[in-house]
Amino acid sequence: MKQHIIWEWANRAGLEHLQLSNFGAEGIKAEGLIVAETDAGVVHFRYSGYWETNWRLRRCAVMVARRGSTLRLSCRGEDWLVDGVRRPDLNNCVALDIRDTPFTKTPLIQIAGLAVGEKCEQRVAYVDNRQLAVREVIQTWSRFDEEAEHSTYHCSQDDEKQEPLIADDGGIIRFSARRWRRVA
Repeated sequence: MKQHIIWEWANRAGLEHLQLSNFGAEGIKAEGLIVAETDAGVVHFRYSGYWETNWRLRRCAVMVARRGSTLRLSCRGEDWLVDGVRRPDLNNCVALDIRDTPFTKTPLIQIAGLAVGEKCEQRVAYVDNRQLAVREVIQTWSRFDEEAEHSTYHCSQDDEKQEPLIADDGGIIRFSARRWRRVA
């Protein structure tokens, strides 16, 4: 089953188009394309990822271009490469998170499996597409409420709390007041 999702940025010009494919027992594939205006200038990037049915990352590829510079990240299992250089410091990461895309938060929400009021920490490979950098971070996820068709989560890293993320019942981000809103 294929699904197309589009987000627009709430506070600046930007769009993401995601094609999400569920292959049943074979897992999940996502391909995203983003063009957005940021404080660091216009960024263009694309990513693809393959996850097990339990949302554990199997492999991924990310390519970010900004002002003539490029960042390339790939992983297969616990083997991470950044610009072709092996990065053993990322080997303990259970997931990938890209700063300016809402979708990479979905596997983190799914892996956490939080009930209302619970929180957990997750070690992730964090791609800062504005600075063209990749590093390991520990994110703290909390689930605050649950409505009929959505749940509210908070994520913090480096002692910086982000605004609430509203996810649908499949864990896909629908809305974040200062960042994104799903339009299709």
